[in-house]
Amino acid sequence: MLAKNELIKKIKYDLDLHGISGVIRKAWKRIGNYIYYTTNSIWYERKLDNYLPAFIPRIDLETYFLVQDKSEIIEWLEINRSRFPWIVSKNETDFAQSYQHPFFILKYKKNIIGYIKIGIGPTYINDYNKAVIFNPETAFIYDTFILPEYRGMNLTVFSLLEVARYLKEQNYTRILCCIEEWNNSSKKAFEKAGFISRDSIRFIRIVSFSFYLRDGYRLLRSLEKVFHSLT
Repeated sequence: MLAKNELIKKIKYDLDLHGISGVIRKAWKRIGNYIYYTTNSIWYERKLDNYLPAFIPRIDLETYFLVQDKSEIIEWLEINRSRFPWIVSKNETDFAQSYQHPFFILKYKKNIIGYIKIGIGPTYINDYNKAVIFNPETAFIYDTFILPEYRGMNLTVFSLLEVARYLKEQNYTRILCCIEEWNNSSKKAFEKAGFISRDSIRFIRIVSFSFYLRDGYRLLRSLEKVFHSLT
């Protein structure tokens, strides 16, 4: 009964937000994505034995890491999911809570304006609908976000360098991340922070059957082997 009530609330919310035509388009998109879905991601690497430059943001920020208690950011994500639906993933949150993934938080005038989610150990990659395990010395950035009204200030670059410093102090030797091929602004920000493009992986799902292609044509049997080879 509870699940049914939640579903009714969600449908009513979608109708109020998008209208009947928007809900229909959304439903068709979900059906289409279930039948066939693909995404191509560029993999980046940032080694932590290199120099980490100082970077001063344009505005006065409060920054900190959340590790054990993430209730503050989880509540913020839920509040903002109507504007930015992609920022909330139950699988990501469950893994982050279970394995104490550190989250870097940006605040301006006591309000959260952005974050970076960092995977250590088992990490759920939403783009691939899969959990993976990285080497003990490798951390993985699986989500970066800055509110639109604070973009254009190089806050992502600042945040990435702060995360790199934190991970270096924790004895990690490199950071990996994957960025969807179309996301040019994110690619530029990561490159400005010293990340280097290493590989591309396309994920393809046809109904319930899924597979990966490396560099557009080479079939992958194991994602983890790719991660280990990025040195």
